[in-house]
Amino acid sequence: MLLSVPGVLLALAAAGYIMLAIATEPGYRNGFLGYGIQRSVMDVAFVCAVAAAAAIATGRVTGQPLPLRVLAWCLVIAGAIAAVLMEIEFWSEAEWIWPRGFFAVPLLAWAGVGIWLRHPSRSATGRGTTGNA
Repeated sequence: MLLSVPGVLLALAAAGYIMLAIATEPGYRNGFLGYGIQRSVMDVAFVCAVAAAAAIATGRVTGQPLPLRVLAWCLVIAGAIAAVLMEIEFWSEAEWIWPRGFFAVPLLAWAGVGIWLRHPSRSATGRGTTGNA
């Protein structure tokens, strides 16, 4: 789903840049190690949540062993918490360039896809039903 792309790309780029800076720049590592790791973990949790939400919404986890289904839901929950924390963190910034709810949109969009795909009026072919027998 295209609504997921900007947030996922931003989170991946941020985590990659932060981890590269921690690995290669002693000044950054000495000053921002704790914060950098925290931000990277939140970014990765968000990306994993979007992937898990997509798998759940499209039915890829249906029929899988229980531990895998539980893992998918745990990833979604952890990523949703990370998304809220990232939103709160960026709300305090003076010049926010992304719209509010930027990190929630991919998760909400996949939830909407899941609801739409499971709606009773949808047939097994995915084309809906006409009501005619």
